Amino acid sequence: MKYKLNENMPVKIIFINETETALNATLRVNDKYETIIEVFDIPENLFDFHAQHTFERIVAQGKENSCFTIINALREKTTSFSGKSNYNMALRSSIVIAGDSSVSSNECFRYFDIKVTDGVELIGLCPYDFNEKWTDFHLNFYELTIPIDIRKIVANTKLGKWTFYVIPDSQFDKESLTLKFSPRIHFESELPLPLEKLHSTLRKFTSFLEILCGELVTINELTINSGENNKNYRSHDYVGFSNFPLDKLKLLNGNGNDSTGYLRKAIFKLSDFEDISSSLNRWFDLFDSILMAHGAYQRILLDEDVGLLTENKFLSAMQLVEGYASVDLDVANSREEFEIRKKKILNNVTEGKEFLEKCCTFSGITFLKQLKAFTYESFCVLTGQSKSKFFEKHDKLIGAIKNDRDVYTHSSQSVSPQLDILQLYDMASIFKDFYRINVLSRLGIKPELICKRLFFSRKFHASMEKHFGVTLQNPEIVSSEFDSKMWLFSQQ
Repeated sequence: MKYKLNENMPVKIIFINETETALNATLRVNDKYETIIEVFDIPENLFDFHAQHTFERIVAQGKENSCFTIINALREKTTSFSGKSNYNMALRSSIVIAGDSSVSSNECFRYFDIKVTDGVELIGLCPYDFNEKWTDFHLNFYELTIPIDIRKIVANTKLGKWTFYVIPDSQFDKESLTLKFSPRIHFESELPLPLEKLHSTLRKFTSFLEILCGELVTINELTINSGENNKNYRSHDYVGFSNFPLDKLKLLNGNGNDSTGYLRKAIFKLSDFEDISSSLNRWFDLFDSILMAHGAYQRILLDEDVGLLTENKFLSAMQLVEGYASVDLDVANSREEFEIRKKKILNNVTEGKEFLEKCCTFSGITFLKQLKAFTYESFCVLTGQSKSKFFEKHDKLIGAIKNDRDVYTHSSQSVSPQLDILQLYDMASIFKDFYRINVLSRLGIKPELICKRLFFSRKFHASMEKHFGVTLQNPEIVSSEFDSKMWLFSQQ
C-alpha cells in the first residue's frame, strides 16, 4: 500500500483492542515514520480512558478496502469539549501493518520481502553483460546487444533461507529509455516469526550489512507475507520498521577527487564471500556475544552520520574493544585461575585472613590486555607482523590510548591525556575499521581482499600510515566482477 508522508488519510476505526467500534479518525505517517492516529467523537462509556494509556491493537478501515492494523499505540493526548460527554484522542505508534485485511497482534509470519540502503552495492551483482561493443555505442549502435539475466545469491542459514536478487528493470520517458537495477531480498524464516521477534531477527541482518560498508544501513521497505504454498496467502506492508530510512550510502556521494567506481571498491559485498551461508551462520552465532560491541560501533556510525565530533566517539571505540574482547579472552578460566591462586595465598596467611578473603576479588581481564589483543588481531590480518615486532613498535601508542581511555572514563583522575582531540578522532575511526577487519576475517573474507578493499578507503589508509606507519599496497586487480562491470557507471 502506497502512502505519502505527513498526509492525513481518513479512516474508520472498527476495533480498539477487542471492542468493536465505528469511530471516525485520520491516520498520518510523519517524517520519522511514526503513525499518528487522531480519533474523533469517542463515547465516554466506550472504555476507561483515564486508565487506558496503551492500546495493543487498533484496526482501521481506509479507502478502497485498505486496512491498517496499529500495534501498541500510545495515547498522547485526550481532548474533551465543554458541554459534551464525547472526546477526541491522539495516538502514536511505530508499528502499523497495512494491507487488504487486518492481522492479529499475535500473528506469525514466515515470508519477508526487504529493500535496504543501496542494495545493489551491498549485494554486488550486475544483471547486465556490457560487452566491448557497449563502449563504442555511438559507432556501432546498430550492432549493440546487452545480454540480461536475473542474478541471485542464495544463503541457507539457521534463521532461514535468504535470497538476494538484482533484477533488470527499465523506465520509459518521453524521450528516453533508462536501464535500471532493482535489488530485492527475500527471507523465508525457518520458523514463523511473531511481530515482537521480527525486529531483532532482521536487525541481525542489517548489522551484518553495516560491517560490509562501515555505515548505518536501514530497511526502507518491508513486506510481510502470511500463508503457505499460495493457500490463504496475504501480503502486508510494514510501516515504520525504520524511523530514519537511508536510501544511499554516503561514501558514494563522492569526496571531490575520486570517481564512484573508485569509491565503490572500498565497499565489501555479499558476492565477496565464497560461502555466504556459512558466513551468515557464523555472524548469527557471533552477534549475541558481541552485541554490546556492535552497539558501540553503531554509536560511532551515528556520530559520523550526523557529523558529531566529541570525546564520546573515542570512548565508544574503547567500549567496542571491551565488548569484542569477550569473544576470545576466556573470562571464566581467568577467574578460575585467580581463585586457585587466591586460595593458595590465603592458606599461608595467619593474620588478616578474613579481610583478604573479603577484599581480594577478581576484577576481570584488564583493559590493556583487551586493547592489545584487539589491535594485534587487526594487524595480523593487514601485515602478518609477529607479536613481538608489533608491540616493540607500537607499545607506546597503545599505552597512550589506554591512558586516555582511563582519563575520559574516570574524569576525577589527575592524570593528563596524551592524545590531542584530532588524534582521538583518528583513533575512533581506526578502531571502528579494526572492528570491521576482525569480524570480516572471522566470517571468511581473506586478508588479501580485506587489504585490497581498504586501500580504497582514503581515510583509513592515511590514518594507518600516520599513526601506525602502515602503508597498504595499491592492488593491481580488485577481484570483484561487480567492480569491473560497474566501472562504466562511474562519475566524478
